Amino acid sequence: MPPFSKIPRLSPWTEDEDHPTQWTKDLRPFAYAFLEYRIYQQVGPHPCLVECLGINEENALVLRRMRNGSIQTYLLENPRPDFATRAQWVVDIAHGMGHLHASGVLWNDCSIFNALVSDDGAHALICDFGSAIIWPPVACPRIDVALPPYAVPLSHAFASGNPWAPDLFSLAGVALFLLSWQHPCAAVPGLNGWPNEEEYLERIKAHERGEFDQLDPTRFGEHFVRVVERGFRLKYTDAQEFARECEDALKHWKDAFSRGELPDPDTMIPDIPADTPAATAAIADVVTDPQPF
Repeated sequence: MPPFSKIPRLSPWTEDEDHPTQWTKDLRPFAYAFLEYRIYQQVGPHPCLVECLGINEENALVLRRMRNGSIQTYLLENPRPDFATRAQWVVDIAHGMGHLHASGVLWNDCSIFNALVSDDGAHALICDFGSAIIWPPVACPRIDVALPPYAVPLSHAFASGNPWAPDLFSLAGVALFLLSWQHPCAAVPGLNGWPNEEEYLERIKAHERGEFDQLDPTRFGEHFVRVVERGFRLKYTDAQEFARECEDALKHWKDAFSRGELPDPDTMIPDIPADTPAATAAIADVVTDPQPF
């Protein structure tokens, strides 16, 4: 089935009743908790990473509690944040990923499930490094974690020679969704972007053909268009470069928006709850085929 359809409340960690400021990750074999803890030790603290507090007596990873949960959870339970806030989340996710890359770590699991919303709702922090890899070999990027349409196509990854291909491609997909409210290859806007499985499977073949979604420059400005395009095309050296350009794009958008040169992108998104069965049928007429850049 297409990802994200009819998903219940999702919180990657359960609250520790004895320590309300902490989240305890679901118990797994100790080796997995240790490996993830090893990633946290490798990269060290960063404002865009959820703080790791260690491993408890039950061999579970303990992290600082984020009461808003994942971005996916937050979007299901709250009104959609404004464009500037969602764009800031993209910048934060990119900075968090960039910190991993600077430390020689491939996150390998970038998604709106694994980015949490700060308590004030203004920022995003990344988490869940159970699939991460320390110092990934350039010749063999790992691409078997992210779900379509966020998984980078095999031929695309290897042809690029970019060791961070899985992360950059997934990040571009997350950016596309948070900016435009439409998942890569989705038929319609919202969290449930595919009317049926057949159409979903047909659309993700576009990525295998090297056809990737693009933003409309009249809505988002040329800078955001460039960020998403370069992300899908794996043209960034790493996520640090992605983060810098994304931050610059947000500044340009704010300036242009304040001058009245760009509209509020959200005024062009149908305001229909994305997690209701009627949503897809109600907005089916806005289907557009993904086009190559």
